[in-house]
Amino acid sequence: IEAGEINITVVGTTFNVKNDDSSTQVIVESGLVKVSFRNKTIELTKGEKVLIDNTSTFLKKTKVTDSLYNYYRTNAIVCNATPLQDVIKTLNEAYNVNIVLQDASLHQLLLTSTFKNESIESILFIIQQTFDLRITQEGNNYFIYAR
Repeated sequence: IEAGEINITVVGTTFNVKNDDSSTQVIVESGLVKVSFRNKTIELTKGEKVLIDNTSTFLKKTKVTDSLYNYYRTNAIVCNATPLQDVIKTLNEAYNVNIVLQDASLHQLLLTSTFKNESIESILFIIQQTFDLRITQEGNNYFIYAR
């Protein structure tokens, strides 16, 4: 599989590839995947990922810590002690909105919940109630504040 300049070799496996203008992420669910980029190769196994910034040649393997990456396939956003900043990033992508955490202290709040086919308003209400936050909305923009 080719994603821009990145080559991914499948070796009997299940994996996800996410490619945008600035980076590519490969996450392995089972088996083995070889990822090559600009004359460098890395092997990934179950529970490992690589995030490649298209402006560098650095390949670094890390552990997968959540299952947010497959919301597009399962229609579920599953959070298991997931940092709020990661949840917000996924919500912005999944719902095509712009949610901004206004206080840095909110970034590492840990959320455990599952959202399946829920509206963005419903999800934000649950987040607001869970952490006792204040949320304002201006069009497609949501701003989250600590109380």
